[in-house]
Amino acid sequence: MARRAAVVMAEDNFEHFENAIRLGVVQEVARAVNATRNRARQIIIRDDAIITGDLWRSITVELTAAGTHGEVYSPLEYASYVHDGTEYMEARPFLTEAIRDITPEAQLRLARILEGVSR
Repeated sequence: MARRAAVVMAEDNFEHFENAIRLGVVQEVARAVNATRNRARQIIIRDDAIITGDLWRSITVELTAAGTHGEVYSPLEYASYVHDGTEYMEARPFLTEAIRDITPEAQLRLARILEGVSR
């Protein structure tokens, strides 16, 4: 009977760690996705890619139901022309730059979450 109790306790501890990791990851994904949206908006303003404000307002965040994946994008058709450029307009890669700026900190924070749970 003691052996069974030890296994149940081990399973409970594993579930606790799993929940802690999941919660930490979900919170960090949400933080990183929102930070990326905010950074993209800053870049749009900095690069004078704002005329009407539609592109700035259109930067959208979506998280999966599980919260472990997120997307930052603009549904506007012309957003890709601004981002990638055309033969008449220089590229202003606001999303690429925002992801590049936010990713290192997000990776560090995720590593800390995993490190903290493994102790």
